[in-house]
Amino acid sequence: MTLGRIDAAPSRRTRVLIAAAVVIAALAGGAAGYLAGGSGGADLAAARAAGAKAGTAAGIQHGGRHGYELGYQWAEKAAFKQGYADAYRSGYAAAFEDAGLDAPELAEIEVATP
Repeated sequence: MTLGRIDAAPSRRTRVLIAAAVVIAALAGGAAGYLAGGSGGADLAAARAAGAKAGTAAGIQHGGRHGYELGYQWAEKAAFKQGYADAYRSGYAAAFEDAGLDAPELAEIEVATP
């Protein structure tokens, strides 16, 4: 028993319906995108402001934790170098005076780096 020949090609009506469905889906997608992105940038401005505020707060916390420590180390090195130079010059001049010699001017004494 034969049921008839099955035609593999879709009919013209089916092709038109498929094309119409694709066009409708594209229009619906475009409308959804327009509505979702149609804020005019107000959301972007708010997000940037919130990000800047959060970044400032995080930077203050990081600086509070690490900035003092690094600044202290830098200042300690600078103060040590200056204190070393002053102590070296005064000790050098005192050694000359203890030996009974005329001490050179403090500015003339060259200080080796520690």
